[in-house]
Amino acid sequence: MARQLKSDVAGLNAGGRVAAGNDAAAGAAADVFYFDPAAVARGIVFHLIDEGIAADVSADSVHRTIERLESTGVRPSVYKGLWAEMSHRERLAWLLAESHTGHAVLFGRTAVLTAAQN
Repeated sequence: MARQLKSDVAGLNAGGRVAAGNDAAAGAAADVFYFDPAAVARGIVFHLIDEGIAADVSADSVHRTIERLESTGVRPSVYKGLWAEMSHRERLAWLLAESHTGHAVLFGRTAVLTAAQN
């Protein structure tokens, strides 16, 4: 499975799009979830609340996160099979890591999204 995944990844260019002229990669593209900045933010918010980490998430911090992701061109992608195997906690960790986003939970259980500190 790891060899097949490595082979499939080789057919994708850096932007997560399928390389032209590669029929195998074109088929693999249908098996990939692509996240735009708003989808990344929605996923993070959903999983923070779903996992009981926060009761809600600051709307201002969500908007700032979307703007940061748009300005830096962050558009993560993941194979659907890999996504399906992840738990909700793992999906949250993946979204945070791929978007270079951190979070803090403040008094009242409101989460604030921030740029991750490297």
